[in-house]
Amino acid sequence: MKRKLTIFIILLTLFFIFWNYTIVLGSTTYAIEMWKNKVFPYLFIMIVLIDLLNSLNVANYFKNPSLYIIILSFFSGTPSSSVVISSLYKSGKISKEYANISLIYTSLPNPLFLYTMLISLFNTKKIVITLIVVLYLSNILLYLFYKRSLPDVSFSYDKNSVNIAASIKKGLNTCLFVLGTIIFFLTITNLFIYTFHISKVLSVFLKGILEMTQGLNSLINLSIFGKVYIAMFFLAFQGLAIHTQVYCILQDNGLDYNYFLKGRILSSFLVLLGTSLAIAVWKCV
Repeated sequence: MKRKLTIFIILLTLFFIFWNYTIVLGSTTYAIEMWKNKVFPYLFIMIVLIDLLNSLNVANYFKNPSLYIIILSFFSGTPSSSVVISSLYKSGKISKEYANISLIYTSLPNPLFLYTMLISLFNTKKIVITLIVVLYLSNILLYLFYKRSLPDVSFSYDKNSVNIAASIKKGLNTCLFVLGTIIFFLTITNLFIYTFHISKVLSVFLKGILEMTQGLNSLINLSIFGKVYIAMFFLAFQGLAIHTQVYCILQDNGLDYNYFLKGRILSSFLVLLGTSLAIAVWKCV
């Protein structure tokens, strides 16, 4: 029954694609522009550099591997953080349990994207910096809570060679995969909204849950506090497009996606709570 339903949905989607090809074309063009200007420039170079660092076994210089993972993850963003954890697990530096638990507290949009997107929404550095702090603190709190569950790890120093060509290839392959998921989810979202005449409010949530960047871009005309709450939820949960990217990366390396999902749900709760506290402070000041 489930298989037949899946086949029916795919065939129905194909029909809508041929019926509304202009929407597909517009969505694809928009997705490529967004990927080219906001995703690729930072994601590509970060994946290449992370792969080079892992090849050089820089993690060996950190007494606490979680510190190395957190630093790289917070600077590189998602899905690069999953690449960092998967690479350490694949090279035998950390156990499967350690890698899975690390997925809970190491997922954030990269800092450049985060600042650029928030400043375009709020145009006030005070609000933007406060919201970024709330996002980072939510993951740090999750780390402090789950730190006791991390198994002991002892690194051994291994001297490996650097292969820049292989790192560049890995970066390009990951970026192209990210582009594919953005196009897919953005196109499906717009087809669904257009076909079923979804209301503006519901369409905002649908866009953000399926593809984070599109959802954030649709918040421009909302009130300041409504915009803050919805934007922070989108940034904490990160959208099914990113979830799909992470799922595939983890599946290829034998890690458990459920830990990542658990982290996004817990982070969303903490972020909304932190946002409420920040708004209360703003109103008092």
